[in-house]
This record gives sequence, C-alpha cells and structure tokens, in this order.
Amino acid sequence: MFEEHADPITGLCSFWFVHKPALSVLLGRDAKAVLNGSSSRNAIAFLNLHMENFLGAKALTALMGKEWRLYRSAVHKSFTPGALQLSQSSINQVAITLSKTLLSVLSSEQTNKIEHQVLPLMKMATMDVFGLVALNVDFECCRQLQLTPVASAFEYLTHEFTRRLTTPWDPTTWLYHIPFPSNRRHKAQRREIRQFITEQIAKTRMRIAEAQQQGEGSTDNSSTGRDSEKLNQDLLTNILKTARAEVSKDGHFSSADDVSDISDEAIIDILMVLLFGGYDTTSITLSYALYLLASNPDIEATCLLEVNAVFGNMTDESIIEKFHDVNQLQYTKAFILETLRLFPPAPLTTRTLEKPLELHGHVFAKGTDIHVPIWSIQRDARNFPKPMEVKPERWVRRSADGFSWEERPDDDRLANEIPPANFDAFCAFSAGARNCVGRKLALQEAVTLLALLIRKIKFRLTDDSYEAKPNLTAVVQQPAGGLPMSITART
Repeated sequence: MFEEHADPITGLCSFWFVHKPALSVLLGRDAKAVLNGSSSRNAIAFLNLHMENFLGAKALTALMGKEWRLYRSAVHKSFTPGALQLSQSSINQVAITLSKTLLSVLSSEQTNKIEHQVLPLMKMATMDVFGLVALNVDFECCRQLQLTPVASAFEYLTHEFTRRLTTPWDPTTWLYHIPFPSNRRHKAQRREIRQFITEQIAKTRMRIAEAQQQGEGSTDNSSTGRDSEKLNQDLLTNILKTARAEVSKDGHFSSADDVSDISDEAIIDILMVLLFGGYDTTSITLSYALYLLASNPDIEATCLLEVNAVFGNMTDESIIEKFHDVNQLQYTKAFILETLRLFPPAPLTTRTLEKPLELHGHVFAKGTDIHVPIWSIQRDARNFPKPMEVKPERWVRRSADGFSWEERPDDDRLANEIPPANFDAFCAFSAGARNCVGRKLALQEAVTLLALLIRKIKFRLTDDSYEAKPNLTAVVQQPAGGLPMSITART
C-alpha cells in the first residue's frame, strides 16, 4: 500500500487505519520532516497492554509527553562518550569469546565445519554485551553456546510478546490475570528477570555509596578520578546517578531535577527496553550482515583487508584491552549501515502531528497519524539510487592514502559511481527527539562484533540459492528460519 498506492510524484498515500484517517510518506525529506516535527504518537491500547506486561508500565516505547521526556532525558544523559568508550572492551571481550568458542567446536569436528542458525548465535552475543555493558555481569552465553536462565527468560518473553500480539482472537493472550498455564509461565519468567535486575540495582547502589565514601575520605584526586572512571563502566551506574542525584562540588549528593523521582521499578522498565532494543535489533542486523557478506565476496574481501590492517598480528588479549576506536573500521561501519538500509529491524514507525505540517502544498492538521514505512523509504530509488544493490561506497570513499576509508561528504557527487547516502531517508534509528537512544552503542557493537568474528571465522550459505526472507514478528522483522549457515575456520 505504501508504495503501490502512493502518489508517483509526492510519495504520499492516504488511507484508513482501522477507524481513523492516516497518511504515509515515501520521500526522505518528508520522513525527516515528520520525525523531526513530532515525538508523539496515538496509543494503541492492545499494543500497550502487551508492552506493559512485557517491558513494564514505564517502557519508553509506550510513554508520551512530559513523562516520556523525563525518562528519555535520564537515559540519554547516561550514554556519555566516556561510557561508550569504556564499553568497547566489553564488546571486544564478547566477540573474542564467541570466536574462540566456535573455533573450539570446529577443532573437535572431523569435517572442520558446522551448520548453525546465525540468529541464535548473534542473540547470545548481544545478550552477553548487554550484561557486561549495562549490568557489569557476564551471562556467559557465548562461552556455553546456550542461553543462561536469565537470558532464556527474556527470550521466552520476547516470543510470548510476538505470539500474543499476533493471536488477538485468543482470550488467553490478553487476559493476563487469569491463571492459564501460559500466564503462569509468563509471570514466572517475568518475575525471574525483573528480580535479577532488582538485585543488580541494589549491588550497584552499594558500589556507588562505597565509592562516594572513599572519595569523601580521600585527598588523592588522581585516585578518586580513576575510581570514578572504573565505577562508570556499566550503564546501570550511569542511569542511577543521572536519575537520582548529581555529585556537588563538595562531594555530597544533591537532588538533581525531577529525574530524581524515578523509581526503581521505572529503572527496571528502562533496562528492559534497552535490553529489548539491543538484544533483538542488533542480533538481527548482524545476521543479515553475515548473509550479505556471504552473498557478496568482493565486499567481504574489502572488509577483511580493513580488519586485518587494523588488528594486524594483535593477540586476542591485546585486542580486548587496547582496541578502543571503532572509527578505524570505516568500511565495515559503512557495510553495517548498508545492511541497516536494506534490512531495517523495525520496518515501520508512526507519529501523531503535534502541530500542523505542510507537505507538497497540503497542510495536514494537528493530530494526524502519519506512518513512516522505513523499509519502503530506504528501498526507494528516489532516496537511494540502485536501491537493491549493496553499496558501502554510499557511505565512504578512499582516503588520500588510497588504502584506508573515510566518510563521504554530502557534496561528493562526482568521485564515485553512486551518490552519497541520503541521510534524510536513512530512518533505521528513526530521527528527531524520539530516535533510538542507544544508536551509537548499537552501531559500535555491530561493527566490532562483525569485524572480530569474520577475522577468524568464515560464514557461508548452506544453499547458494538461499534468499533471506524477512518474517514480521511483533514490532520487528527478522530472517525466517534463523538464517542457517555453515561455519568454518578462516585460514
């Protein structure tokens, strides 16, 4: 509908969404205008019911207005440049661990090859990254090649969220208070993961208090600075410090702003949303990236040249400790962006206009629901020429040295066979005030995991004629069948 029935010139399409008139856009500049112009969207009661029972009542995805801005501010302030830099070692560690585990399994196989769905593997990796980066806890999924109890609980809740959303005719899916077997299990799994996060919050509070006491009793400013840096290694610490208080100049805690009123239950909801976003979307992106590399050997070869140039003969231990600048992997980053363009995990988003908006001579009133079909926008030739071709060169060009890569400026339109990427039409992380708050960490994680995995391991399609088919599951899409691939050691 968004494509076939849209106006061929403006890309606009009007339609009825259940009982309300709605509009969709297809041109990049229109999508940007909508996303930048409004951070609100009308609530869908059925979706919010399942969202609340999955992620919590204070889930950022469902909140609107002042309350949304309150929680969004707390999370946004937690993703500091320092926190992102300190997260790099944890991401390196997870990538190296998964690589070592797979190589260990390969060495024990007589054929030196295993076949495995890559989506579950990538979910293990992203779950471990979340544990280390957000909670300073190692779930060890990559070490064991299976989801641990807490990770399994979240995976179950994710599947249940999809099942319940897609079977609204079944009353057992939305009558959560009735003790059906599915509801009892849902409640038990939800309680397990939320209790685990509650325990981590309590432990983190103790560490913050202890560090504060040590800081108050110390006159060694350099030591205090090092302790503070170490304390800020996990995202939960940053969220608690941002949400609860700010350290005054004399070392005492003083009330922050209204963010200080955020409850522990709300902080759990915030972490659940971040886990859902990082666990599902990043693992889906990495799975499609491995599929596209296997289908485009020339791009894989270029990625490998860059990866080997950056890491050289560094040992695994050295990489974990010393690799901190993901911007060295510019071509690999461009390839991840191209993967996100072709296979955005969230294929659609919506906005409700907070004020009138003019598009192509038409003024749309406040309150109008506008659908932004990310999938269609990023595959439209008017936004991205040759849209179905995988072209990392949309995002980067060769540096002056002729070997490394650098970002392409907007006016670089003659030096390449394809024009620079249209950032107005790149909506994989949404845009405006309601964009993906963890987009920088997600990109950092995807680039690092991909680079360190292909450095020693080769992923190939089990069937050369295989074509990835997206399967819509709740609010995201993912490759149907988990994307089976053969895995061998890279020589």
